[in-house]
Amino acid sequence: MRYRKTLKEAISFEGIGLHTGERSRIILKPSGGNGYSFNFTKSTFSLAHASFSGDGRGTVLHFPGGIRLGTVEHLLAALRGCGVDDVEICVEKGIEVPSLDGSARSYVDLLNRTGFLEKNEYVKPLTISFPVGVDLEEQGSSIFAFPSSSFRITYVIDYENRMIGTQMKSVEVTPETFLNEIAPARTFALEEDMDSLRQKGLARGGDLSNAILVREGEVLTEGGLRFKDEFVRHKILDLIGDLAILDGPPCFHVVCFRGGHSLHLRLARKLIRKKVITL
Repeated sequence: MRYRKTLKEAISFEGIGLHTGERSRIILKPSGGNGYSFNFTKSTFSLAHASFSGDGRGTVLHFPGGIRLGTVEHLLAALRGCGVDDVEICVEKGIEVPSLDGSARSYVDLLNRTGFLEKNEYVKPLTISFPVGVDLEEQGSSIFAFPSSSFRITYVIDYENRMIGTQMKSVEVTPETFLNEIAPARTFALEEDMDSLRQKGLARGGDLSNAILVREGEVLTEGGLRFKDEFVRHKILDLIGDLAILDGPPCFHVVCFRGGHSLHLRLARKLIRKKVITL
């Protein structure tokens, strides 16, 4: 067991939203309470107040009064991956979390430089006593959570595009493995999807500095790939961020095949609805 952690001091992030293309600013503050809270100038909410949605291009939190915050997954993954249990997330500007370099690395680097404060209270991990899953046979996608003594993710992706192809990675999620193996992996998109995305009002802030663009036979990004299997590593990053919506450190093994935000969130909803998560 370990003690609950919050931040030693406040830190801020500012940048362009991946989909809105608008500037946004987030301040993370130490929290004396439990869990992740969200401050929107005049209103403060816990994750329990939020509903959530995701379409494969990002996850959105919806709060009472029509308040929303988009593309939350990389920030939430950084907090969960670093083992931050309690934090106040203050939205100073914008309706989307800054994309930074398209990964969680910038968030993690500053979190680690700032440091953490342990509380005199033990963490109560989220555990399950039997398998829970979603099997979309018609789409060839599935996601299952199995009882485990640690938080582990096994992820398989399978793309027709030969620059991505089939990739698989299994990792026990700890602050060390998250920092070194998952946090640097960037979001990606297929070139043939870009026109459709922008017609839908998405990816307006995306460029080669904060995303990997994949065309047939070529990968376009600043500095090339950070890992040969960066694509599946980023899917794991997204899944960690999406499961952070459960507002507690998972202690189970998630196996996902050909997933995305929508499938990740279906698992989260099922875990919540069936009340199979125990503290």
